[in-house]
Amino acid sequence: MHDPCFHADIIGPAHATYPFYRYEPILMWNLLRHVRPGVLYLFGDRSPVSTPDLRKEKLTRTGTSIGGSGGWKINRVKEITIPDTGHQLPFENVSRVCKETAVWLEEEVARWSEDETRISEDWLDAIPEVRSSVSSGWKAHLDSCLSLTVVGPKAQSKL
Repeated sequence: MHDPCFHADIIGPAHATYPFYRYEPILMWNLLRHVRPGVLYLFGDRSPVSTPDLRKEKLTRTGTSIGGSGGWKINRVKEITIPDTGHQLPFENVSRVCKETAVWLEEEVARWSEDETRISEDWLDAIPEVRSSVSSGWKAHLDSCLSLTVVGPKAQSKL
């Protein structure tokens, strides 16, 4: 049993996070599903903390929930495993890490540029009335939400 006076960062039983007892990895893991930007994971094939199963878990979790990018299924999360490297791969194979990162960044910037152009063109093509009003689809959705039966508060207990 742990004493929270000495290890306040332990969430749940101490053995669940052993040998690490910081809360940040737990929070990070829970928030991975909500990551919006694209993500490039670079893993060393000899890393003890990047086994194939752990890599797959990160890859399939990242960006897949509310507010997320859509994840690996729509190519917003990518994984590259660099051979003959471990957990310290940025120091073990600097040139390969730089090359993979540069290629990925080039793809991300191109995607961003295409999105910006598409959004800008759609906006500029719209007539002023469309730019300054809500769409009919949005209004129909709002009307349907407003017509739902509102349930009142539960009756107070008489005990």
